[in-house]
Amino acid sequence: MLSRFVMATASRTRKSQLFLPQKDRSYWQPDSANMPLQYLAWGRRNFEQEYLPACPHQGWTGLLIQEGRPKITLNGEVIHLTRGTLALIGPDCLFGWPSLAENRCKFILWMWHQLDAGPLQAAPSGYSLVAPEKSYREALVLNHDLCRKEAQAMDDYSTDYLTACHLSFQVLLRRALENDTDRESNDTFARATEWIDEHLDSKNPIARLCDYLNISQSSLYRIFTERIEISPAEYFRNRKMEQARELIRRNDCQIKEVAHKLGYSQFNDFSRAYRQHYGKPPSDDR
Repeated sequence: MLSRFVMATASRTRKSQLFLPQKDRSYWQPDSANMPLQYLAWGRRNFEQEYLPACPHQGWTGLLIQEGRPKITLNGEVIHLTRGTLALIGPDCLFGWPSLAENRCKFILWMWHQLDAGPLQAAPSGYSLVAPEKSYREALVLNHDLCRKEAQAMDDYSTDYLTACHLSFQVLLRRALENDTDRESNDTFARATEWIDEHLDSKNPIARLCDYLNISQSSLYRIFTERIEISPAEYFRNRKMEQARELIRRNDCQIKEVAHKLGYSQFNDFSRAYRQHYGKPPSDDR
């Protein structure tokens, strides 16, 4: 993951401002100053024609680039962003969109009144550029969608709802800044192996496991091969045969019962699989 932190050198005395886009652009501002969310924006922009001068803002800005390669100004420096970049911009950082050729993009943007940004909190006049993993980007897009839908249908519960979205955003941000993908992969692997041990009788284990974890079979394969260098299907077969041998050696049930417990409808299929795995029939381990 790319991560960059820059201390601001701009004067704190410059007045905070919020330059709104053209009125037919997609954005939202609350009527009340008590909302945790101060501003939302989304969609496509052409900053070659709709440039915004750099200035500090009253809140913390989160910006996720979805399309394009736009340039923004941060503390007097023109920064080139790429698709998938998440920018976190502190309230005292001079932030704007310069008028440059082909300065177009599609993005989503939040401006929160306050933000517990972990490592950035100690230096709130800075900014950070992060390239989060796909799972975090998808979660951030969902967070923005929830904020936007709530903002467009405000009621007496909206402040509480947006407060919950604020907390979710902070957690996603911390994980992205801490490059927590290894922990996520480890957690997925642990949940996968636990599910396998509890469903050794499954007749279609890989598809069912992917449904349970809500990931693709290619992602599941990558997690297993990176962690233990074998496929999830091979791991399932190994665990199934280990459990079969353990049950047979207990000698507290018939071998046909063991086959049935492990999902085999035909004993011959079980016997064949056992022989292929151990090189001998299951009766030899009785």
